[in-house]
Amino acid sequence: MAFIKHIITERSIARILELGGGFGFGTIRLADISQADIISIEIDHDRCDMAKKQVEAAHYSARVQVIEGDALTIDPLPLGKFGLIIIDAAKTKYQRLFEHYAPILENGGVMLSDNVLFRGQVQHPETILSRNRRQLVQKITRYNEWLTHLEHYETTFYDIGDGIAVSIKKE
Repeated sequence: MAFIKHIITERSIARILELGGGFGFGTIRLADISQADIISIEIDHDRCDMAKKQVEAAHYSARVQVIEGDALTIDPLPLGKFGLIIIDAAKTKYQRLFEHYAPILENGGVMLSDNVLFRGQVQHPETILSRNRRQLVQKITRYNEWLTHLEHYETTFYDIGDGIAVSIKKE
């Protein structure tokens, strides 16, 4: 969160979109560390319900909205522009989520992809025993490679937590 807070502060981000809000704990932390308006999208009904309760209990309802739904089926254009979009949903959907929400990222805005090193297994795939895990790590690796070749973005990878990719949209 300190790293994300630095990004929010450095870039004076006023609006944040979180894709994959889970139970709302990260959403609350985002609200704690910023004054930004936040929209969080969560596909799972129970997680979404808990997130809404967490937001209300933390008294952030005025500037935090939790939406239940599949982020890939929601039309992003009516949501408006965002200075920061955080992708922390199903790892196999990262590229499609990036492409789906890129039109509403402000010029100079940040698309942050979480968990891109996946427990160190992206750097050390030889440690993977499970076939399913190997396939997932291969998809994450392909996503990371795709990020490095995006024409209108500059992407930097950080070995923080489970790995973070910061893609800045060129102005």
